[in-house]
Amino acid sequence: MAKNPTQISAHIAVIPGGLIKKLQPLDISVNRSFKCHLRQQWENWILNNAVHTFTPGGKMRHASLVEVCQWVIISWEAVTAKCIQNGFRKALNENDDEESEENENIEESD
Repeated sequence: MAKNPTQISAHIAVIPGGLIKKLQPLDISVNRSFKCHLRQQWENWILNNAVHTFTPGGKMRHASLVEVCQWVIISWEAVTAKCIQNGFRKALNENDDEESEENENIEESD
């Protein structure tokens, strides 16, 4: 049975729509890069017929857990520090841009 969040000292926060890119910049930059690299690893595995094993019925077996873990390591190492920095930079710049627009709108209404 799930415990009530207040019983485990958890605080529930609702993030308003449109704020994810500002509050979680890594979701935009790092996750996208990581997923692209991971997909490339999977595609390479799919296209490399020499590494596949098959069931007696002829169906290709899934990648092993060890193979998938190797893909994750390779994909994570492919995410550059510059990619992480750009994620934060983009989130900060978007905040500045929106503040500028808000200030312009306030000045226009005066």
